[in-house]
Amino acid sequence: MLSASIIQTNQNLIPVTIILPDNSTFYARVRSNDDVEYSPWSKAQPFHINRIKDISDKFDLVSPVSGDTLFEIPTLTWRPAIDPSFKYLVKTTQTSPQFTKLSPGDFENHRTYHWRVIAIDHGSLKRTSNQSGSFTLNLGNLPPPVPVIISPRKGQILSPEQYIIWQFEDDPDEADRISFDVIILNHETKELVFIEHLSDTLVDMSRFRFASDFSIGCNNLVRYQLHRIDHKKLIDGHYYDVQLSVFDNWGGEVSTHESAYFRYDDNINKPPQQPLSGFFPDSAIVKTQHPVIRWHAASDPDVSDQLRYRVQISQNRSFSGTKFILQDSPYDHTRIRLKTALLENAQYYWRVQSIDLEESKSSWSNIHTFWINRYNEPPAGPVKLILPRQGNRFSWGAFNVVNHKFIYNQSDTGTTFSCHRRLSSERLNDCRDTDASNQLDANYRPRSRAIRQRHLLYSPVFSDRKTQETLL
Repeated sequence: MLSASIIQTNQNLIPVTIILPDNSTFYARVRSNDDVEYSPWSKAQPFHINRIKDISDKFDLVSPVSGDTLFEIPTLTWRPAIDPSFKYLVKTTQTSPQFTKLSPGDFENHRTYHWRVIAIDHGSLKRTSNQSGSFTLNLGNLPPPVPVIISPRKGQILSPEQYIIWQFEDDPDEADRISFDVIILNHETKELVFIEHLSDTLVDMSRFRFASDFSIGCNNLVRYQLHRIDHKKLIDGHYYDVQLSVFDNWGGEVSTHESAYFRYDDNINKPPQQPLSGFFPDSAIVKTQHPVIRWHAASDPDVSDQLRYRVQISQNRSFSGTKFILQDSPYDHTRIRLKTALLENAQYYWRVQSIDLEESKSSWSNIHTFWINRYNEPPAGPVKLILPRQGNRFSWGAFNVVNHKFIYNQSDTGTTFSCHRRLSSERLNDCRDTDASNQLDANYRPRSRAIRQRHLLYSPVFSDRKTQETLL
């Protein structure tokens, strides 16, 4: 006991006559007497001496401090400050001294938290703990949802400037960071062709569109440009599968299993092939001045190209000079009807070439021919007979697209030998007497006829073997 004093009747104040040390706590109690006896002591009451406002000594945190991963909500503990009158502030919550129990609703799973303690005395002076503690909560892991591939679908054609597009949902653990693997497989063999890992850092940056070839827009819509793939590993016209794997930073992993594949177009234009078959008319007689000309479709090595065709028609087989007709078909059409009227009884030659969307042309196809014959009429004449050159072989001048009938006999009416030939223009044909013993020393009178279809005949001319004169 430091002191005791007697207070006179009706007094309730007493000065303390001794000097009490600063920053100390004392207790006081009181009792009464009537000059005969004393009452019991009252309950002791504490009081603090703080003449000078001093900050308390430093103090330390106890747990958790070193950034440990915790599997439950922690209790934060620290050593008390020296001044017992201090109260403590953890984050924004005033708590009882030395520890505080946190509420699960205040925290997110897989999030890292930092904390410290501030001691405040009755004079509002503050002292902060020597350390800042940290901890990470791991209350279990939920894997990320499987993303949905939007493009490509069902063999869609993709070129380097186009995009693989998918959409994903946020991880159920909101603090988790997501990364992706983009996987390209051979569609037929399922062999790995290409893989790229998109880190969680790149995923975060892509939300701010730092990269033009990889971005994440609203509703987590991802655009991945095919240009990022090593083009040396992709072959023009081939099919490739697209798969995605999604990872969180706590070991969660899912992959797509849907069928998403594309056909690769390298965007390098190659000339098409010329048509190879299906040509009409070909060595045929056409009964219209505006014939339909058709052919089978040509092939193009480019994936997404379209073809139109150019037809060239001329009466000159070499297509020399400028006297020819050109007519183009619409795209993907393999026939035309000529707009230009062709001449009657004329022979025409034609060929066709392919032209793609980039105006790249193929070589010309093989040359084909036809004749225009709208009206059925006798062939031209006369036929110039050429007398036998040797033995019993006879030759004569020929007409285009006609059958020639050669006849010779010893009288004007009797026929002892005949033959038929179909000849091309400006050629000589001949006919041999296959009967063994024709006597050409007699006065034979050979003749020939030009015969068109439907047996229309041109009146023949006759040549006398001895005089070699043409007789009408």
